[in-house]
Amino acid sequence: MNFAYLMAEDVRRVLLAVAEIDEVTVSLGDHCAAAEIEAAVNAGLSFAEAFPGEAAGSLEALRRTFLRKGFLSRQERLLKGLRQAGCSPAMICALQLGEVSTQGDTIMIRQPGSEPVECGSAATLQRYLERRAELALDCSPAAPLIVDLEGTPFAVEKLEAHYAAARTVRVALEANGSFCRALLTLHRIDTAGPAGPASMGGRHVQS
Repeated sequence: MNFAYLMAEDVRRVLLAVAEIDEVTVSLGDHCAAAEIEAAVNAGLSFAEAFPGEAAGSLEALRRTFLRKGFLSRQERLLKGLRQAGCSPAMICALQLGEVSTQGDTIMIRQPGSEPVECGSAATLQRYLERRAELALDCSPAAPLIVDLEGTPFAVEKLEAHYAAARTVRVALEANGSFCRALLTLHRIDTAGPAGPASMGGRHVQS
């Protein structure tokens, strides 16, 4: 229940932050506690208030865990693009945020005295920077592009091990998402029967 509550609560919070939106009603389907979660989230209650007998307290620790894993997953995609573009570990570790920008749909690296380098999707950089800001990590132009979860840059000799660890996090997140979607499909088949909407697919949302 805590995962579903967290997602519903965050959806409502983000939408209410939009200037043109004054009221949000979240509907949750395919969940054993959908009615209870919907009522509590739409009333602005906390998880502990909604489920006093089952909640261990605030969901902030869980939310931060998701944010940190999402940061590593997005960073892994960024690192993959840098590596595929031929950037060396030394170059990657030396890159500053102000030297990396987007041009159309592409990431561009511009360093003094060097030719610009294209290195992946602009959306990858944008998503990485969004999550970096959510974790309150330094986003100033002089800050290192690649940092750990505490905002500390990597030594060149440790970058490869970090990349491997971040890749493991990304793969695990994707595998977990696939498993959940498979369970949801089975649930729909079981409740709707063979002639029901078994082919319905949920939207895939990246962390």
